[in-house]
Amino acid sequence: MKKVLSLALAAIVAASLFGCASPQETLVIYTWAEYVPSEVVADFERDTGIKVVYATFSTNEEMLAAFEQKTDQYDVILCSDYIIRQMIEAGGLLKELDTERIANYGNIDPFYQSKHFDPDNKYTIPYAFSSALLVYDSARVDFPVTKYADLWDESFEGSIVLLDGARDILGLTLMMMGESINETDPEILEQVRQKLLELKPNVVAFNADTPHESLIRGDAKAGYMFASQYVAAKEAVPTIECAFAEEGISSNLDCFVVSAEAPNEDNAYTFLNYVLDGEVSAKMSSITNYANCNTAAKPFLPQEFLDNPSINVPPEAAAKAQDYLPLEDGGIAYDIIWTEFKAAN
Repeated sequence: MKKVLSLALAAIVAASLFGCASPQETLVIYTWAEYVPSEVVADFERDTGIKVVYATFSTNEEMLAAFEQKTDQYDVILCSDYIIRQMIEAGGLLKELDTERIANYGNIDPFYQSKHFDPDNKYTIPYAFSSALLVYDSARVDFPVTKYADLWDESFEGSIVLLDGARDILGLTLMMMGESINETDPEILEQVRQKLLELKPNVVAFNADTPHESLIRGDAKAGYMFASQYVAAKEAVPTIECAFAEEGISSNLDCFVVSAEAPNEDNAYTFLNYVLDGEVSAKMSSITNYANCNTAAKPFLPQEFLDNPSINVPPEAAAKAQDYLPLEDGGIAYDIIWTEFKAAN
């Protein structure tokens, strides 16, 4: 589950750990909180003797802004496909991988390789695939929520929870309108702005990391979140259901990359090889509940995980998936709309 630790706190933790460990004994990972499960981090430290400094961010954009200022302070970054493409195109931020130093490299499922953001597989180690879902409590909602347009229903006033991310929410609005999730046409974005202002009265909370908790507490009756968050909600409240929106879905492939100025390069390679082990990979997926990208993991994955359609996107939904791409203006237009939307009464 993606949880947030403030960058300030993460910096304090990192500083304290660097103070008691030499660079040869350290690995700095930068990602969402608990996205690499703490159990796996502890196993890695025990098995290798390498101390992990685990720094966190809440959005890909926040990560990039911080990383560009501190490329020599992070070793391994785990983030999303479209922002990786932006990092590669910027040049000088990421290290081309020496796959000869990764014995388990062949365990990567080829289906998740050679994507638009890294066509030659020079920089990335695929980690998890996901798509956000419509989620609702069937005991409190009078109709099945199967379309993005359903979130605008007046019966949801003050009772939907949304991911706290501009690309996610502008993206679902664009898909509802039959447009590309990467649209930058000002006229279309103005329509998106108006649609979101119409939606705002229905929003009770924005939460990138634990939106399911609003459903569990009963604060929200419906929402938009990732499969891992839906699974946690379903376990707590059995009447909670989910659907891949009829209008289409977004695809999110998160990958490990290595900083071009990684201070602990050898340890970064040790870590990448470790997480590509089939059993380790299966353990991570079983905890995070995101689709696994490792062919060697399948024998170790619980059948319940393999059979869960909210985690493993059904073919009919995958056929309507759109990939996020970097935006022409760096996302400025989206940020302006997003800021106005969140601030609206």
